[in-house]
Amino acid sequence: MSLELSRRSRGFLRQLCSFLGALCLCAGLLAAGSAIAGDCYSEEAGPGCDDPAIEACVCAADDYCCDVRWDALCVEEVTTLGCGAPSVCSDGVCEGTESCSSCPHDCGPCAGDCEVSHATTGCEDTAITACVCSADDYCCDVRWDAICAGEVASLGCAGACGDGVCDASIGEHPATCAEDCGVCGEAICATNDRAVYTPCDPEAWSEWTYCDGVCGDGACEPAMQVGFVINDDDYTISDAEIEEVLGLASDMLEARIGIPMVLNGIEHVFDDSLWFSTSPHIDDYHYLHGNRPPHYVVAFAETHQSLTYGGMAASSTDLDHLGYCNNFVSPLPDYGTSRIYGGTVAWDHRVGSCGYDMDHYLATGEWLQISATSTEAAHVTECNEAGLTCVYNGGMGYWMCPTADLADPRYSHRRAFVAQAIVHEVLHRFGLNGNQDHFATLECDAMMGGEDYEDSLGAYTALAYAVMCPYTFDELAASWNEDCESL
Repeated sequence: MSLELSRRSRGFLRQLCSFLGALCLCAGLLAAGSAIAGDCYSEEAGPGCDDPAIEACVCAADDYCCDVRWDALCVEEVTTLGCGAPSVCSDGVCEGTESCSSCPHDCGPCAGDCEVSHATTGCEDTAITACVCSADDYCCDVRWDAICAGEVASLGCAGACGDGVCDASIGEHPATCAEDCGVCGEAICATNDRAVYTPCDPEAWSEWTYCDGVCGDGACEPAMQVGFVINDDDYTISDAEIEEVLGLASDMLEARIGIPMVLNGIEHVFDDSLWFSTSPHIDDYHYLHGNRPPHYVVAFAETHQSLTYGGMAASSTDLDHLGYCNNFVSPLPDYGTSRIYGGTVAWDHRVGSCGYDMDHYLATGEWLQISATSTEAAHVTECNEAGLTCVYNGGMGYWMCPTADLADPRYSHRRAFVAQAIVHEVLHRFGLNGNQDHFATLECDAMMGGEDYEDSLGAYTALAYAVMCPYTFDELAASWNEDCESL
């Protein structure tokens, strides 16, 4: 049976052995659990070490090391008595008395679960190692025993303040741990190189406000956090492709009102039901990301509406009872701050396509080329005229109408239309007229005070505004509520 010894019991055994002599019993007790390392910087089963000069230096002050065994205190005395050559932490060489606990820069992080005893010093979490060893150096000098494992909790080192992680689950927030969580009311660094405005009320700590700009510049500028749900039954989309299309959408929104879109997260689902419903998936996304919820969730899925129009607006259910607060406050009475805005978007929508079976596409989401000329289907006529000779566009990756205006911004990138749809669908929650908030409708003209806006940015003004009435952009920009309190 192995007898586990700590520094706290070793002193007593050393005194006992001084009375009994160097008996095998004492040597066995002290050696229990030790490993033979073979040099002056490691514990030995017997007396002395392999460097005569170091051995003589240590034993001159502590004859136990040469009479009984070269144990952990003897190893420590190599340094404390100045008997060994000094080692330099951060020189890239793990040597001498350096270890994973005393010099992780040179020796690498320690191994082993912090809450379980093991034969080596330190544990796998450097912050917990430092916290425990600051109170009990045995854990870093000798071994991480059961006492050290217990001190993780008793000393409050698990998720300790100062470990660089603001852990709300153990009560950390600006009022209790400014070192990790920032000073309340100021910006701290967060994901996506954005700043996070921290509320001063500990009860509102879950209600982070996401900001754009430089962390620590004192300015909390709005940014829209966007989450994505991908129906893997319909599409295979990589994270890199999501980030690329979000960048295009962000550029479009920021160009108009100075508010960027930033990635909140990506979730994959497999929904092969006949009718894909976005709202439950937004609720599920909120459940998974409740500690850092988004303002907007885009679902890439094939529905009749997304295939027909490219996209369709959606939203979560009312999340007020869960404490959710959307910083972008919708003017619509049923929305306010308590819903996550949503959109269902077709990932593979093609603008200006030519020669494809559109009925087949609208039914299945599959692009099937059936002709060298534009086709006429029950729901749509390609190129607005059947029989035109199609032209292949390598940049877009499909056959297009010969009348397509290649200066059209939607042809600037394969996913330009998808990016436009992302912006388009969220703007529907900031208009007052439903589908009549589209660009150049009579209601839009009335809201804009005439028709002058229609070419204010040139020939592609409508596309610059994602085919939405410009006032919806203004409504979105004005909706930012930094405090995110219930209104």
